Amino acid sequence: KPIPSEFIYGIISNKFLFRNFNNIGLIGANEKLEVIRKLMEYEEYQEYLGLNKFQDYINLTQEFSFNNIKNIRKTIKGLLKKTKSTIFLVSIGEIKSEIFHLLKDYKNATYIDIGCYMDALAGIIDYKLPYASNWINYKIKEYDYSKINNLEFQSKFEKYL
Repeated sequence: KPIPSEFIYGIISNKFLFRNFNNIGLIGANEKLEVIRKLMEYEEYQEYLGLNKFQDYINLTQEFSFNNIKNIRKTIKGLLKKTKSTIFLVSIGEIKSEIFHLLKDYKNATYIDIGCYMDALAGIIDYKLPYASNWINYKIKEYDYSKINNLEFQSKFEKYL
């Protein structure tokens, strides 16, 4: 059922979702999921989110393409069958119009389109976005963030691990 985007932004920003559910998976761009996976190795970041781990990661190439939509559907379908998560946070850009409605057919779970809030989890969200003004962008000192798309952000809160 549709959920207003403001509600979704709120439950990510205030970490309600992470503190109340522990069987959460992520579907998004490989580069962002890679940095999130690395951030989750740090106990301080886990404590910040209120979550010990993300159960599953479904990585897609960062440059989503409508020309390759059949392969993307097939890939997601195959990967979802192997997952254990009951909730998936999804950020797949403009191809969501072609795929998002199919996810429930691939696996019975709750899918939440978090859009740019995957950037928050990756530590690169712009604090000017709705509900992001107090989000701490956790960073890894030795990580090369240049390979992550859309790094045009400003954050008044950053913390290096």
